[in-house]
Amino acid sequence: MLTYIFTLAFLLLVIVLFLIIISNKKSNKIQESTALVPVKIKVEGLTKYQKEKTEEEKYVDEIEKVLSGNNSTHQIPKFAQIKNDEGVTAYSKGEIDKAISLYLEAIKIAPDYQLALYNLGNSYFVLDDYKNAVKYFEKVILLDSNDEFAYYNLAMCYYKLNDLNTATVYYQKAVDISPGDYTTHYNLGKVYEKLNQIDLAIDAYHKAISLKSDYANAYYNLAELLKYKGKNKLAIKEYENYLKYSPKAEDINQVKKTIVSLMMK
Repeated sequence: MLTYIFTLAFLLLVIVLFLIIISNKKSNKIQESTALVPVKIKVEGLTKYQKEKTEEEKYVDEIEKVLSGNNSTHQIPKFAQIKNDEGVTAYSKGEIDKAISLYLEAIKIAPDYQLALYNLGNSYFVLDDYKNAVKYFEKVILLDSNDEFAYYNLAMCYYKLNDLNTATVYYQKAVDISPGDYTTHYNLGKVYEKLNQIDLAIDAYHKAISLKSDYANAYYNLAELLKYKGKNKLAIKEYENYLKYSPKAEDINQVKKTIVSLMMK
């Protein structure tokens, strides 16, 4: 009787291990990685952005009222500034069509009003009108060839348009201007990942992590790619880093199961 129980237990163990192996083979592909960091918003005419304090490393969709005075708008006609300010207010209320109308009035008065052009690009992006967004971000770059945020947002537009090669060019341009921006390296990694340029994606995620050591999403994406390449020990390490810096993640149990399955290989 005891021998029978041991034999039955052994057979059950073999079946469980077999199912785990089959499951792992079926999932031997790159999983859906974490989301892109959204477009960046200009505040008061400056190239800065606000970060939401969550593990998701997303940027809040918020614009503060543009102030007149000794900033980049000081040579813009006052009435154009007023229209841009009204557009900012409408945008902040979710009245995107109204905001676009007001921004268009602003650039009709002052065609080279860089901030209004930038705001137009963001507004069209929110409406998923990426082609119009591209048009206005490109006008910003014509006025300022070192505007990293315009390049960054152009890359976002081309990513949405599934023109990944062009997106890569613009993200790289943003990196060249501001090499210390970890979000750009992260998004560049996602584009390389989608292009199946895995080694370049891994390098980009490593760079993002070197600039922000607690960047949970970058650790996760890096782990997924290392698992895809069969580098299980390295993948386990990065999954553990993901759990360390994102202890309240919704997928925590699934990640733990992945770690266990990799340990058994």
